[in-house]
Amino acid sequence: NGMLADVIAPALSAYAELKRDPALAGAVRDLYCSLPPSQDNSIVRLIDETCLNGRLKRPRSAAEQQGMLHLYKRHCSPHCFDCSVCELHRSFSG
Repeated sequence: NGMLADVIAPALSAYAELKRDPALAGAVRDLYCSLPPSQDNSIVRLIDETCLNGRLKRPRSAAEQQGMLHLYKRHCSPHCFDCSVCELHRSFSG
């Protein structure tokens, strides 16, 4: 599952974009959303505890888990988890 979610599906998605093939892009998106998330991930757990106050429990799909990892790279990591300057954290808190 890890190889499919981390390498093959993203490569197929990029290929579909390059070829401008919406049918393939849709099929890859559906596949990616149907894949289960990988084993417990410490970054996902940290985001859940820090930003979501423990409401997430566990990502439902590999796509949801990858989305959370993207949010971490974009918002949490650059601010070293200083939530007072993080627009993502403020959006969940407000």
